[in-house]
Amino acid sequence: MWGGQFWLQPPFQAAGDPLKRVRGQDCPPHRVRTSSHVAPIMIMTDVQLYFAIGLPVFAFLLNIALGVIQTNSLQARITSVETGMSARLARLETNTNARFASLESRFDTLTGKVQSYHAQAA
Repeated sequence: MWGGQFWLQPPFQAAGDPLKRVRGQDCPPHRVRTSSHVAPIMIMTDVQLYFAIGLPVFAFLLNIALGVIQTNSLQARITSVETGMSARLARLETNTNARFASLESRFDTLTGKVQSYHAQAA
């Protein structure tokens, strides 16, 4: 286990008297506290460390996964709207072409009647 700690230990354990700990041989001496109340330094257990690192990483990965899912869903909806609009525009084009063809045939009929009337009059 990391740090030689077991997961059934209490949440925090005092690391000992902070005045008796040594930082290292080459460290300069620091000012010593003179108060009678010295807060003990607490040591983190393995489970606490795993939760402290694992939960934010899990939340980050979950956020990425949900973002990808939402992006794919949005892209599918955009594609659906695009195909619907393409079908509507194609149908509108077909209707417009049919109307213009009908108008052209009527116009040709009218011009034919006018030409035949002028031919008879002449």
